[in-house]
Amino acid sequence: MKAMTAAKIAEVTNGRVIAGDPESLVWDTCTDSRQAAPGKLFVPVIGANVDGHTFIPKAAELGGAAAFTSEGIPGETWEHRMALIAVPNAVHALQALGAYYRSLYPKLPVIGITGSVGKTTTKEMIAAALSVRYNVLKTAGNMNSQVGLPQMMLRIEDSHEIAVIEMGMSEEGEMARLAPISRPQTVVMTNIGVSHIGQLGSKENIRKEKLNIINAFEEGGVLYVNGDDVLLNQIASEPEAVSMADGTRAKLALARVERYGTKADDEITADEMASDEMACSGRTSAEGKGCRAPLHLATDIRMEESRSIFTYHTKDGGEEEIVLSVPGIHNVHNALAALAIAEQFGIPACESKKGLAAYQPAPMRGRIEEHGGITLIDDTYNASPDSMKGSVEVLAGIAGAKRRIAVFADMLELGALSRDCHYEIGEYIAKKTAGAPDLVVVIGTEAAHIVSGIKENGGKQLTEQFHTNAEAALYLKKILKTGDAVIIKGSRSMKTEEIANALREAFS
Repeated sequence: MKAMTAAKIAEVTNGRVIAGDPESLVWDTCTDSRQAAPGKLFVPVIGANVDGHTFIPKAAELGGAAAFTSEGIPGETWEHRMALIAVPNAVHALQALGAYYRSLYPKLPVIGITGSVGKTTTKEMIAAALSVRYNVLKTAGNMNSQVGLPQMMLRIEDSHEIAVIEMGMSEEGEMARLAPISRPQTVVMTNIGVSHIGQLGSKENIRKEKLNIINAFEEGGVLYVNGDDVLLNQIASEPEAVSMADGTRAKLALARVERYGTKADDEITADEMASDEMACSGRTSAEGKGCRAPLHLATDIRMEESRSIFTYHTKDGGEEEIVLSVPGIHNVHNALAALAIAEQFGIPACESKKGLAAYQPAPMRGRIEEHGGITLIDDTYNASPDSMKGSVEVLAGIAGAKRRIAVFADMLELGALSRDCHYEIGEYIAKKTAGAPDLVVVIGTEAAHIVSGIKENGGKQLTEQFHTNAEAALYLKKILKTGDAVIIKGSRSMKTEEIANALREAFS
């Protein structure tokens, strides 16, 4: 972040300096007062249990340069140099600051990524593909939220040539607030699942909310959708049938929509094609097939030695063999998005595949490790029904495993659908043939329905149920043997990394 005075920050956020030094320089931000230091702007977030305003004096004691405040001056007097910037809402002020700073780089291409699952992996793969030619800024950690996204915008530097920005939402209205902050002109939508369905009510509502990511589009914006996802494919083939805000529909009309996936157009049924043609009512597509968008296609997909290998077909007819260091069909989809965007920015697949070959998952995001003869797949960061199924496929892709063991904890934020979603995972496991888990260990009350889904659908898997991570870890340490492969996954608040850490300690 380029240094800005507290007075300038007040100006661009419609605030005012009410105490301290207006000329105090800021070149970084923090939301944790313990990280306050010279040059940092402290943003006091009001949470369910803690009001960040309580810690403004602590931030001042640590030398913080400035702080937003919606509660005036703490105490009766203010004797610190740290500038206090009065704003109606500290988070909204941070968003205004992030949007302003983004506006200082109008020519910087920003690629926005959203979806129910796969955002982080897709972000990492796109960054890896583009990095063979460009200096890329990418979202760090989980900075994809109402607080994290504007902080990422403040990390733009003059040397950056492209930004790859993850954009998450969990409630209605959140994506509409994020879009004008980052202003992406290229967008990827990975899938529409049931994550946060408890808040939004239906997958169609989730799609409607996520589509707001294009609200900052200008003419020439490009939207990539996973064509294998029925609800996303409909955006390309039947946009008139998709529920969206009027403003979003106007932005979609300005955009170019492209698909990526594993289903070739000659596999599209006559009924589907007729539906396309009726929906498009005379508009012509690049392929001359109704309104169906161009397709970036993967064929000859295979999992070999814990890798994914496939043939990539570009929309202009080229082919290239792609090798990924991670298994799973979901990773093929993620790589397709990366290859398509690399092409958009002038990097042919023969070059971008080198960046993809070097890709390794981030910690807790499906990283494959070896410890004392045990293959540990740490996918503990979060979980949803779609990503749970993906983890079953990753486990199946571990070549030469003597036993495959799935360790699954509760998936949260599913509302009234929780029981059915957990049961569906068990059913999926029971019906899987090649590479199915031999043992399924579940932790929590909701995850018990996974066991029901296995048993009631004829699954032959052994199952074990535990209430705590400690109990599950103790059991696993006793039964794991050389040659076993184990994958661990659960919602963030289930803290299943505790199990992964216990296994690392026991077998390293």
